Amino acid sequence: MPIYEEKLISPLAIRFTQDHIRTTFRDARCVDAAIDEIETMPGIDGYDLILKVPFPNIEILRWCIPRESADIEAETNCPSGVRPREHWFTLDNRRLYCLQSAAVKHWPAKVAAVVEILYADSGSVRKKFDSIDCGWSVNVGHSYEDPPLFRWDWKQKVEPLEVDGESVPVARLLQASAATEPTGVLALLLLEDRKRMVSQLLDAPARPSSLVAQISQGPISAGSASSNAGPLASELPFTRFSPEASEARRSEAAKQLVDNYDPVVANAVREIKEQLNKESDGCVNLPHWEDRYEKTLGPLRQFIASRPDKFTIVPEADGSFKVVKTRRRDKHKSSDESSTNTLAAHAVAELEEQLSKPGHDGRLNVARWNEAYEESLGPLRSFVKNLPEKFTVIPGEGRHFRVVKKADGLGMYALREIEEQLDRQAIHSRFQVPQWSERYEPTLGPLRAFLANYPEKFAVRDFADGDISVLRTRDLLAQRAIAEVETQLVGTGHPIRLHMPHWNDTFAATLGTLRGFLESRPDKFSVTLWQERQFLVSRCSDDFTQQALREIMKQVNDPRFDGRIRVPQWNERFRDRLGPMRAFLEKWPDMMRVIPGDGGKFFVESVVVMQ
Repeated sequence: MPIYEEKLISPLAIRFTQDHIRTTFRDARCVDAAIDEIETMPGIDGYDLILKVPFPNIEILRWCIPRESADIEAETNCPSGVRPREHWFTLDNRRLYCLQSAAVKHWPAKVAAVVEILYADSGSVRKKFDSIDCGWSVNVGHSYEDPPLFRWDWKQKVEPLEVDGESVPVARLLQASAATEPTGVLALLLLEDRKRMVSQLLDAPARPSSLVAQISQGPISAGSASSNAGPLASELPFTRFSPEASEARRSEAAKQLVDNYDPVVANAVREIKEQLNKESDGCVNLPHWEDRYEKTLGPLRQFIASRPDKFTIVPEADGSFKVVKTRRRDKHKSSDESSTNTLAAHAVAELEEQLSKPGHDGRLNVARWNEAYEESLGPLRSFVKNLPEKFTVIPGEGRHFRVVKKADGLGMYALREIEEQLDRQAIHSRFQVPQWSERYEPTLGPLRAFLANYPEKFAVRDFADGDISVLRTRDLLAQRAIAEVETQLVGTGHPIRLHMPHWNDTFAATLGTLRGFLESRPDKFSVTLWQERQFLVSRCSDDFTQQALREIMKQVNDPRFDGRIRVPQWNERFRDRLGPMRAFLEKWPDMMRVIPGDGGKFFVESVVVMQ
């Protein structure tokens, strides 16, 4: 009996076991980059497509969530015919995210993936399981300490399906209360979720038993290897584990070295290094080598001998051998200096391309640094710190750090100072940053030109004498939006439906949704829900606003005012219409300025507009 069985199942029918995944794999490769490498091939027996992946197949098992860990609400809505808490799960959560993302791209096609079966849980699943919604979705983030970038739920990513002429979200069709029985791809997903036995899953297509068998069938292309093997260097007329192949790879140009990165080779090298780190006698014993790697990489000794840049074989008298890791200085002695310079230039270009993307947060994610660069250039952080003329390293918590290009790093400090100046200065007053010409102008240029590079942040007005006035673009757009809304409300004594079809094109990118913007202005507008996803708008009573302002300004103008606003019973009298007191105060920057204090405290001071 084989060690494992390969079966076909839709990735959308498999659940996550953990609530958070990182954006990189253990070897630092980018998860999103792996999604782009997933290909498809024709499907069989009811499947339209089968995914062809650049990483090892995921392992799944049929498992029942412990009652104390189950999400009661999610299981209450469990589709008809599916046993509550019992589903197909995997511990390979990042690879499942890749598979689901690829399947969603082909929605509503019936997409399958090849999986390997685990027959029982040794305790790992129960120990690691921490999903909050029975494995339907997962948070994606750079690390477990940082806030997640987004939450992945395939049901929210796919397009609604047509049912009786009506467009219905997939999540609603999967609920137990759904009025109609799902058809098409949803019927397939429910069928697979109801399958409790491994034998009920479809067998995966047979694949060639060896690389030699593939060669005998014709030329090998980059996509012809099995899903476990990863991409092949099709231009090389020999197999991956031959010594000639190793020598050719080391003599290739730096960019080709990066492009020929092979995840299977990387995993094998990592396992050998881990064992050498644990065992000081140099013995390497990988019992699973024959099943996992030999068909692709050849015998263990032959593979190790083909990597003299990483390992050195020491023969023993009895015919066995020991292995030692090649010293870094020995590798550098044999490396060509021009090749190293080319590799460094390629690494710098890749980093600059990543940092130049709009909205990049400074977290570097070079998927193949360990395999392609580290041997010659060292760790990523050290490499970047050794190029102060190009990059600035911003330390974070623990081992975390961010990187910006030198000009961008200075620009970040300049933007921060501009924002602080805007907080301190009165509206429409003349704007200036102290010592701009000495501190920033040599790198960033004149202040007026620098602000013009950020039209999404700032609006600049010129005075006749060359001075400028600066406002935040958001504030200007908000004033324009308020004026348009108030124009429609003029002469109406009752709530109305607003007609602003251009909102998404003109305002949404900066101010958000129309309803959200109106609800953030309780001092001006009152929003009333009308029908599903529809609302009515009316003017907020000016009496409440004026009464609150009178009480506040009376305190602010008092000579004995200590910066603290005290409005008796604000929550009971004003909060429902005007919102929290601090948010209300911040809506009047032309009259007062809110200064943050320790904790949640704040102080208020009067604003005097300078003419």
